[in-house]
Amino acid sequence: MKTAPAALAATLALALVVAGCAPAVEPSPGEAPSPVSTPSKAPSTDAPTEAEVAPTAPEEAVLVHPGADEVADQVAAVMWASDTRTDNDASAAAGRAAEWLTPQLAQTATQAVPTGADWLELVEHEGTLVPEVVDVDEGMDAPQDTESSAVRTRLVTLTPTGRDGWVGEPRILVATLTLVRETQDAPWLVEALTVDESLNGTPDDPQDFG
Repeated sequence: MKTAPAALAATLALALVVAGCAPAVEPSPGEAPSPVSTPSKAPSTDAPTEAEVAPTAPEEAVLVHPGADEVADQVAAVMWASDTRTDNDASAAAGRAAEWLTPQLAQTATQAVPTGADWLELVEHEGTLVPEVVDVDEGMDAPQDTESSAVRTRLVTLTPTGRDGWVGEPRILVATLTLVRETQDAPWLVEALTVDESLNGTPDDPQDFG
């Protein structure tokens, strides 16, 4: 006769065997498996990204005018630069420099000049004048700059050069430029121009253009 514990153990073993041999329960034909529900995503509370932030208005560009040195260099380089194939006389070069001159000086400097022997010789060779400009401010006793005025001096060498290979006698000018501006935000303009040619050995007095 079996004891109670032995009978219970035998019963549990038989139940496990029966459960292992039982076929798996399959869904009936045509019956879809129930979908597994997933929790809905909660709305994001993160701060907007950099791309989502509204763009700011661009800053207004600030116009920066050339300084007195740059304007003096530009005028000296253009004022006497001539090409006989396109210019009727030497005053055409002054017309190209007019944007850096005051209206009064531009009117004086661009007046037609008499055609001299030097110009006629340059025309004969279809020549050009390309100035070589040197800053000589350090050697001059010029007044101190102010907010509205400045004086600059440039040594300008003009060498007539023909397209046929001819090279004429160089001409040296000492150009003293007086520049003015109405306010700190206004452009510098040349108000007066004095040209000294005494380095060429000529006794002529300096020529004033303003």
